[in-house]
Amino acid sequence: MKAEKPPKGMAAKRPESEHDMRAKERVIATENEIIDDLNDPFFKQMQEYQAAAEEARRGGFPALRELMKLAEESDTGQARAVARLLAGLYNSHAYPFPLNHLRGLDLKLHTQCLAVIALDSIAPEKEIHEYFENGSRRFQIMFKKFGIEPV
Repeated sequence: MKAEKPPKGMAAKRPESEHDMRAKERVIATENEIIDDLNDPFFKQMQEYQAAAEEARRGGFPALRELMKLAEESDTGQARAVARLLAGLYNSHAYPFPLNHLRGLDLKLHTQCLAVIALDSIAPEKEIHEYFENGSRRFQIMFKKFGIEPV
């Protein structure tokens, strides 16, 4: 009986050697270790942190723009509290921010402030003033406008 030839373009399948079988077993073992790693509590915590950071960016960037606009264009008590918060994020040692100042804000501003705090603490990509063109200068003007002095 004559051995069949494989179809054109396909190599003949050779029997698996013991070496090939051990190599496959190592690959399967490695894949199982990776899957176990995916279930590791630390890995899960990192995934949760990455999701929280993305959420902080999604809410934080628009809130930061709104708060900066308020601080630059208004002179109300709420604008002053927002300016002090931004100053605290700019340099917390020089411009400490008393958290009870958040109590004087309306709900929308309060929510925006918390979103910016989350952005700055969970997902900081830059210093707070660096999100704006000429940010350092703009912050200095804001500090002067509201009489915010370093301690």
